[in-house]
Amino acid sequence: MPLHGDSCDMCGLQVLHPMAAAQRSQHIKLCIEAHEKDMELSLAVQRSKDVVYGICMEVVYEKANPSECCFGILSNCNHAYCLKCIRKWSSAKQFQSKIIKSCLDCQITSNFVIPSESWVEKEEKQKLIQKYKEALSNKACRYFDEGRGSCPFGRNCFYKHAYPDGLTEKPQRQKVGTSSRNWVQ
Repeated sequence: MPLHGDSCDMCGLQVLHPMAAAQRSQHIKLCIEAHEKDMELSLAVQRSKDVVYGICMEVVYEKANPSECCFGILSNCNHAYCLKCIRKWSSAKQFQSKIIKSCLDCQITSNFVIPSESWVEKEEKQKLIQKYKEALSNKACRYFDEGRGSCPFGRNCFYKHAYPDGLTEKPQRQKVGTSSRNWVQ
């Protein structure tokens, strides 16, 4: 019997106590979860490695600056853009809001763009959108400013509208004629 425990078939470490079934089971479960995450990451990299951005026409993983290797996922279509280029396009002042919120390829309007390190489609995209909205809902809206300000995004705001006492307010419907020019706050 090894001095430091039995060897795990998944990770190869000698960490399994020979007499503690619950510990063995827990460790194996964690190893399987880690292996599944590694597989998901490998698949995401494989799926993303040849995708060409629609504005700069560069391949994501071939960009010279690693900080620019990020997709800008549009909420309502499946065309690929780098985050930097699509944000630059969305801040264009010479076009109407509807135009700058539209995909340059298919002209479908998307109300927001999501940063992503890998290309996603279908169910994975829906999961990414949900995670994005959940993450933003935990951050305070800078426009609401704890009730001292007014949020121009109205009910389309994903950020938390909270007062100093912790009470939250559901974003109100946006007034007719008001709109934000940018996708991302």
